[in-house]
Amino acid sequence: MKLICIILFLSASSILAKQPLRIGLDWVINIQHGLLIYAKAKNLIPKDTEFVPFQSSSKALQQLSLGTINLAISYEPAIKALQKKGLQIEEGFTLIKEPLDVFVSTVPLKALKGKKIGHQSSPGSFSESFLETILKTVSLTFNDVERIYSLYHLSQGLLSGQYDAAMHIPLIFAPELLEHNPDLHIYKLKDFGISYNGQVLAHHKNSKNMDAIYKGLTKAKEEIIANPEIAWNIIIKEYPELNTRHSKERWRRYTALLL
Repeated sequence: MKLICIILFLSASSILAKQPLRIGLDWVINIQHGLLIYAKAKNLIPKDTEFVPFQSSSKALQQLSLGTINLAISYEPAIKALQKKGLQIEEGFTLIKEPLDVFVSTVPLKALKGKKIGHQSSPGSFSESFLETILKTVSLTFNDVERIYSLYHLSQGLLSGQYDAAMHIPLIFAPELLEHNPDLHIYKLKDFGISYNGQVLAHHKNSKNMDAIYKGLTKAKEEIIANPEIAWNIIIKEYPELNTRHSKERWRRYTALLL
């Protein structure tokens, strides 16, 4: 009986050892995950790594806390907000050191009074504090604007006139909006003194043996900075659907942020 238990234990340990690294994504795979794609393709992280898409970075972080995934791509404020709620997660590896979102408006900031602003976060969130900071630069408060919550399609809502301005527009996607409306105003959050790590990988607080993964990602980052064109060709070989004009432009903007 004792021998059978030992065999079963060793078999279970073997299965667990062979389980792939699972990285939760903040959306379907796209060019903002290029560093991860490259690292996997170059065997700088395990070749059998699985990318698991979620509807938002918060959902990925929640699953990370539950242990269903090993890592989650997110950003510093979201991690801190969920840590305050008791989730056992922490920052592990920083990919981009500046905010990856921008504030986009159809009117100048000083003309926002009475306008509709789309956003993705609940009242009292870090996002609202960022919006409050932006409004203060032109002596406005929340009482001067109408905030509209929408989890998805902020860009489309902005272009269709549903909103006059919007938070949470990805920095590397924002310039494409100008093709549809060249009169849009695009503001980087750092212009308002808002600073945080804009793209990070988080792990569970009890995670072990992450050093090798982060070492591989550091190597991937260095190689991409040294030759983004070679990295691009590797990425589109792995995901041919990303081989579009817009995606290549987004890749150029993304790699510039890695420095």
